[in-house]
Amino acid sequence: MAEFSAEFPSWKLLEMDLQNAASEVFAICGELDAAIIDIAEPWTVVSEISQTLRIGGRIACYCPTTAQLEKSWNKVEEDGLVVEFAGEIIERRWSKAGRGGVRPGNQPMGHTAFLLIAAKIATIEEE
Repeated sequence: MAEFSAEFPSWKLLEMDLQNAASEVFAICGELDAAIIDIAEPWTVVSEISQTLRIGGRIACYCPTTAQLEKSWNKVEEDGLVVEFAGEIIERRWSKAGRGGVRPGNQPMGHTAFLLIAAKIATIEEE
């Protein structure tokens, strides 16, 4: 994308075994601005991923259940990250009204998942 716009940030999509990601990440790009974790047990890799984040970097965990959300939340806080957002993602479809305009559909709202976003904040020693 940089060839199209000098203002576009450089980015890399990294697909790897997250249990041992830190050494690979450091070898490829040094540190991460953000990481998105969408696996069954995100809390099992939070420690490995959080050490690759730059100060101010963010980690997002996609959690289908409250149990996964709670375990992930506990782990990011245990690792010194600050939770910025934890919320439910709900799907609500809309439809076109018969006489013009749009309105919420009649189907029930569907729960899709919980999203947890946490940031790596500098400690006093790092400032």
